Amino acid sequence: MGGAGVYDAYELRGACYAACFVKNWPLLQRISPALRDVDFATSDLPSVAAARDAYEALRTERDRVAAVHAAYDAYEYHTIHGEKLPRFRPKSLTPAARLPEPSRLFTPDTNDSIPTPPSQKALSSIVNHGRWLELINTAHEFDRTAADTRISHREATRVVSASQFGAGMWLEACPDASVTYTRANSGAYVVALQRRLGLYMSTARSVNDGVLEAGGEPDYLGDVACNAGEHSTRHHATNRAWRAALAAVAVGEVILGDKEKAGEYKKYNEGHVPDIVQPGASAWGADWIGETKVPSPLGAAPAKDQCQHVGHLVAFGNTEEWLHRQILGCRARNQPAQPPAGGRLPPFDHKTGEGHVPFHGGDYHDARYKKRNQVVPLIVEALGGIGRRGARTVALLGSLRGSL
Repeated sequence: MGGAGVYDAYELRGACYAACFVKNWPLLQRISPALRDVDFATSDLPSVAAARDAYEALRTERDRVAAVHAAYDAYEYHTIHGEKLPRFRPKSLTPAARLPEPSRLFTPDTNDSIPTPPSQKALSSIVNHGRWLELINTAHEFDRTAADTRISHREATRVVSASQFGAGMWLEACPDASVTYTRANSGAYVVALQRRLGLYMSTARSVNDGVLEAGGEPDYLGDVACNAGEHSTRHHATNRAWRAALAAVAVGEVILGDKEKAGEYKKYNEGHVPDIVQPGASAWGADWIGETKVPSPLGAAPAKDQCQHVGHLVAFGNTEEWLHRQILGCRARNQPAQPPAGGRLPPFDHKTGEGHVPFHGGDYHDARYKKRNQVVPLIVEALGGIGRRGARTVALLGSLRGSL
């Protein structure tokens, strides 16, 4: 959930103790005659009371988190493509039904059924969800007074981006010489971790100190280097990774686009060379095209083309909307039958979804509407989060892999 993947035993102590106790309490009562008549819901025995208090505290915390989530879900961001995106918050909060009252935990119901005690994972997730809300609130508060960056809402955007699917998988990879990319370079690992956690770049500290002493503007957080630097390396590496994943389950060939031979790819799309092509691999027999993008959500450039920067609120809110417009184009929306007086149409309102959105063909208009090919934006943010369409592609590849 946006952290470094380190287990915090202290914060999770209550969840661990309560889960262990409620799981083993029936066994303890069976093997210990002295405990058979002890009621978990009312007993004053210190160990029982401590477990019950921890369990009740988690039930209360779960209800508090659920209320905050409900407020988050009431928010809607309307994109220029007609989508309604909710405010981001992690999923999979333990349902209230999984946490019965202490008096009901070990008591059969009218069907003589005893509830299954909540697992340690279920109880720990409550703590993790609560801590994520605390983290994002702290980030928003910090952004109000941040003086070391020109990027609006930088820390909140970073937290949201680092909490997306795929963003933390590299922290969970065990070094294995037989698996590509699992043995990370120490220097690159440190930089990636510092970027993920919003820390200053230690390897560039002396250079930035020199820039500051000379009267320049230092780049302690590495945002300028990330956004204004050489992008081909991360794009090509991500593109090769997508190609390898597709080839692992492909029946036919998987082609990497080559901009030096642009003429050879006009049969797939006119005007823009695809990053990846699978001839005849779409669901309807046409070609499947993937366009790889590796943008940084932490950029200072202003939003454009009626899109907004809402990465501090919405998942991929600084990247997907305008990249989808660039790749897939955008249909004209809210076009009145009769132009208004003066010829000016009302601008699009992201709060209501009303207002005019002009037509834009995009890089793959020829592929989609003339050649009827399937085009999939394969967006992976620089912090590792895989965009919605890319995540669906990963899920599909996983299901295909399992069926082989």
